[in-house]
Amino acid sequence: MSRVDNTIYKKFKAKYETQKEELQSKIENPTLSSSNLELAIDKALTLSESHEKIWVDGDLKQRQKLQHLVFPSGLGYDKSNDRVRTPKVNAIFGSIPILSKEISNIKKGEPIPVNQFSDCVTQTYNSSDFLSGISDM
Repeated sequence: MSRVDNTIYKKFKAKYETQKEELQSKIENPTLSSSNLELAIDKALTLSESHEKIWVDGDLKQRQKLQHLVFPSGLGYDKSNDRVRTPKVNAIFGSIPILSKEISNIKKGEPIPVNQFSDCVTQTYNSSDFLSGISDM
């Protein structure tokens, strides 16, 4: 097995240590407070109830904003498979089908594992963009 040159190692070690410290800082000091989270969820639920009306009745700018809120990485088209690709869905909107299914299971009396939704919480998005984007609609 070959060894990495010491100069390259030090260069990349410093770079990744800096990135690690930045990420650690973000983890320790999240920018999304619980009150902002509740506001974002309330607005997302309201928007999700009226997204079809906004799409049908809205102008091009409103449709683009809605599309960007739901699909922040945009949409792509895979010509070989004739399919639209959505590399990323906003965490709030992506959680709606999962939560809807579980609510349906609750109504049927089926138990739900306690840690089932933990992966939904760890997904990140820029809350300020979401709140400002949704307020224009």
